[in-house]
Amino acid sequence: QLAAPSRRRRRCWALALLAEPLGALQAVGGAVVLAGILMARRGSR
Repeated sequence: QLAAPSRRRRRCWALALLAEPLGALQAVGGAVVLAGILMARRGSR
């Protein structure tokens, strides 16, 4: 009975560990895209 909860906890922990870097990458990617758009607009003008 103790094996099931530990497996679930491990899976949730792994998912959280994977989701954190993905979220950071998404935020960085969004900032880079916005910066690129602003730079392109400034460059065109």
